[in-house]
Amino acid sequence: MTSSYFAISPTSPDERTWLQETYSRVDILVNNAGVNPTMQPQEASLLTVDMDTMLTTFNTNVLAVARITQAVIPLMQVNNYGRIVNVSTEMASLSSMSSDYYPLAPSYRLSKVGLNGLTAIFAKELQGSNILINAYSPGWMKTDMGGSDAPFTADEGAETAVYLATLPDSGSQGGFFAEMRKFGGAIALPW
Repeated sequence: MTSSYFAISPTSPDERTWLQETYSRVDILVNNAGVNPTMQPQEASLLTVDMDTMLTTFNTNVLAVARITQAVIPLMQVNNYGRIVNVSTEMASLSSMSSDYYPLAPSYRLSKVGLNGLTAIFAKELQGSNILINAYSPGWMKTDMGGSDAPFTADEGAETAVYLATLPDSGSQGGFFAEMRKFGGAIALPW
């Protein structure tokens, strides 16, 4: 069995057709691309956030994920098998948003709330199939987005993604998980 890794965000029918013709089978999709404009001063408040910044953030963090997922699901349905992992953040947990210690970051947070909603709705639509979709928070990592002060490497952040991408057939559908290193195993987060 061979595996391929690709980065694409199909936005047109031609790109979706190319994906289907080039890859006759897709088993795993990890939606990891994202932007976080938190360091911009206006991102400190929902009262001052720039709507163009918010739109750009939503386009990348929510709509691009919707497009690639729509393009890949038909390839998973052919074999009734697939694992979709959406990289989210604990900052998008509605139940703790009013009391957590994270920065306000309205564009980033609201886009990830949208991603979590996308995960839940896709999970509902895929119920009864062997295509499982879940979201998780990798934590603060040493990446271009996280910066060099972050305490964890990208490899450490990927542990939960690998776990979710290799779930057994009876695995979680529509869950939201914390990074496994925090608890020694997969722990569901509140939406």
